Amino acid sequence: MTPKLTHLLAAALMISTSGTALAQYQGQSEVLLASERSQQTGRAQSGEYNPQIPAVGLIRRADFAVRNVTIECDTRDGELREKELREMVENAVRAAPRQGLQLSFGSQTIETLDLDNYASLGVYGGGRPDTSRMTFLLKVPLTQGSTLAEVEKRMDDFVASVKPVGRAQFLPTGSRVSLSIVKPDQYRGSIIDRVSEDSLNIGGRIGSGYAVRINGLQRPVDWVRWEELDVLLFVPYELEVVPAG
Repeated sequence: MTPKLTHLLAAALMISTSGTALAQYQGQSEVLLASERSQQTGRAQSGEYNPQIPAVGLIRRADFAVRNVTIECDTRDGELREKELREMVENAVRAAPRQGLQLSFGSQTIETLDLDNYASLGVYGGGRPDTSRMTFLLKVPLTQGSTLAEVEKRMDDFVASVKPVGRAQFLPTGSRVSLSIVKPDQYRGSIIDRVSEDSLNIGGRIGSGYAVRINGLQRPVDWVRWEELDVLLFVPYELEVVPAG
């Protein structure tokens, strides 16, 4: 590595103190991706900023496939209706580990739904009189060998297996499968290694009259859905080729 490129990379890697608490929290949490491939990144969806996707990043298998699932109950008595809903959610919480699945709740960052917190899950109207619903997230752990068809079947089989309570039942699972990734900031080092390697390659090709400048490596890791079950993780840097000297 040339002294000039070393200096430029070191300057680019200086940690900025201007990052938001939200960025730090998301980077150390489990984050939910869009239900289909999109140019809008995770940070853009949270309202932080809308970066351009750079040339170099890290493509990897997501940690979980995720789908919204809803339990609906139309028992006429309101108290009994909510009781039946919550008991069926409890049945789902107990059944998930037996099938190697997990339940969660949330929108951009998601948290585990378990026996300690399921009772606090919100109840909302079902669009008809005397009808209420509870919605949460069903998650399937992913491996390199996972396929979307296999994931959807495991989700459908789980929904069919949960014991109903009274008039409570799962609604048909027609929603698209989303993805989640746990602690995206853990991949920062691997991403920066790839950016550095690419910069060195460019620097070796353009000749001694030019230098490579990288800006933005202090920014938080961002993410976007890339393929059916894969995500692209990146730092939204900008690379410039400038005259040497």
